[in-house]
Amino acid sequence: MRDTGVLEALQALLAADPDVVDRRELGESAAHARVVRGFVDVCDVRFARRGQELADAGESESPLAVLMDEGRRSGKEATAAQERDRVCGDFDGFEDALATGDVSGDHLDVLARLTRHITDEVLPISGRSRRAADVGEQRIRVAIRTVDQGANRSGGGVPPTTERQRSTTSELGLARPIGRSCERADPFEMPRRRAAA
Repeated sequence: MRDTGVLEALQALLAADPDVVDRRELGESAAHARVVRGFVDVCDVRFARRGQELADAGESESPLAVLMDEGRRSGKEATAAQERDRVCGDFDGFEDALATGDVSGDHLDVLARLTRHITDEVLPISGRSRRAADVGEQRIRVAIRTVDQGANRSGGGVPPTTERQRSTTSELGLARPIGRSCERADPFEMPRRRAAA
């Protein structure tokens, strides 16, 4: 496995004390945790993939059993790892983006739910990646916007938005709280850049 910045992020987390950091350091620590979390999530994806290969060859039990027994993941988490593997196979760039924390496992989970029934009959595998990405991108943006709007109404997660920010949210992106404002982040931007490279 390659270092996607996880060693530096982990060292920074180990050196930080969240109980006494100022606002800037708190944000930096959260960003470092995002990178570590993404790396661990992609490990689970790769474990699920290899576990399935071994199970298919009759050399191992199911990847769910491996993730649940040795990995101490819940059944839901182990199943999510398998679904994330499917998404990474169908959507170029998402595995690398997950490994660096540019997208979260939750983004892939939403994408997995929205594209679960895209089959070879609906869309041949040769065109699935591009077309599924187009369909999935529209649906995931709507799902993210719905989650963001629910968080605004309930007072959780995303701070109240100004009228300008509300119009930006309607452009179907992901709002990340930064102080009292929202920074726009497109969950498809980094996977596209990585696939194009």
